Amino acid sequence: STTPEMCTRWYQLGAFSPFARNHNVDNAVDQEPWAFYEKARNDNDKNSGKTLIDSARDSMKLRYSILKWYYSLFLAQRGIGGVFKPLSFEFPDEEILYKKEHNQYNEEQFLLGSGLMVIPGLEKGRESKKGYFPKATWFDYFNGGMIMPKAEPQREITI
Repeated sequence: STTPEMCTRWYQLGAFSPFARNHNVDNAVDQEPWAFYEKARNDNDKNSGKTLIDSARDSMKLRYSILKWYYSLFLAQRGIGGVFKPLSFEFPDEEILYKKEHNQYNEEQFLLGSGLMVIPGLEKGRESKKGYFPKATWFDYFNGGMIMPKAEPQREITI
């Protein structure tokens, strides 16, 4: 069984997956976004369910807004090579990516193609996460602001 917070995080990550759907088992609590809303309504806590519904909707809107580009990455690869890449594949000269104490940058962050970096927040109770931005020009997808990796390569982001 999951919580509204963790279900929200999985919807957010699922927006970047080739096959995105919610999985569950027969004896677990229902985890569709509306199921949490119904439970919250019955518990007189409408905020937790509403947040999950909004987040799931926003995640699916994001997914569909990039879907043609996303599938074009698979077509361009023609079955050879990867669409999902660790940062070190695209930035082999970034020494920090090979240091054991910074393993999370290669294991948790990933690139879709060469141009979209995903830094998923999958830890319960976390509101921000430190991400690494290799030396390149990066923009925040949601607000269009430029991220300056030379000034702040390890940056805390809101999740």
